[in-house]
Amino acid sequence: MSDNSPHSEVDLKGRTEYRDGRDVEALPSRIGDGDLGHQARTIEERGFYKRVGNPGLLGLAAHAVTLMLLSTQFMTFRGVSTPAVYVGNLFFFAGLYMFTTCQWCLVKGETFASTVFGVFSGFYLSYGAILTPAFNVAASFTGDPGSANSTATQYESLATFLWVWNGAFMCIFLASLRTNAALVIVFFGVIMGVWLLASMYSNLAVGATDKALKLSKAGGAFLFLSACSGFYLVVVQISESVDMPFTLPVGDLAPLWPKKKKSA
Repeated sequence: MSDNSPHSEVDLKGRTEYRDGRDVEALPSRIGDGDLGHQARTIEERGFYKRVGNPGLLGLAAHAVTLMLLSTQFMTFRGVSTPAVYVGNLFFFAGLYMFTTCQWCLVKGETFASTVFGVFSGFYLSYGAILTPAFNVAASFTGDPGSANSTATQYESLATFLWVWNGAFMCIFLASLRTNAALVIVFFGVIMGVWLLASMYSNLAVGATDKALKLSKAGGAFLFLSACSGFYLVVVQISESVDMPFTLPVGDLAPLWPKKKKSA
């Protein structure tokens, strides 16, 4: 939008904030540029938010890029079957930048966005540590699945690792149902993908390698879906940041929910 427009920016709450202080319901498209709470903001506060920009855009980009790389590995795209080459992304792109995004969202008072980026930053850093040779975690996975020297315990521990993390992702997914369809797809793809990959490791623990391969490809496909939706949201937000003369749809879900009644 041009400088003559009365609008400021569209935030995750589904509101357009006007320069004269008015707020109206609008199409939500951002994460990290507004929270789900409906507290009023002063013109001075909005001026501060405008100066620091939208931290969520970088966090979304980090998630989309890193998750797409991991999804290709689990789908064995072009024969790739080891994720070791992606450790750099897990630490220095997704882990680092999503943690930084989390802190800026916290400064801006955006509880939902800060929680999302903080949780995913922790997950990517933890998974990166598992794959890092210096920590000797992945190197302990030796022996043939199902044999006397099987690594059943290690595979089951990986499955448990993913089950527990998926509980956190499920909480985020439930909260995202109040936002927009594109963001819901991001989290739905993650919880389905992680659930299938946890099942994959459980099957590897008992030597069911054929079933595990199918679960790996299915889980990778859901992660790929999440990454694609993440890239779409990046395009939506970066287009808005440079005032493109169009608005891409994200599927506003806010009208489907009754408005919260204010306490007296």
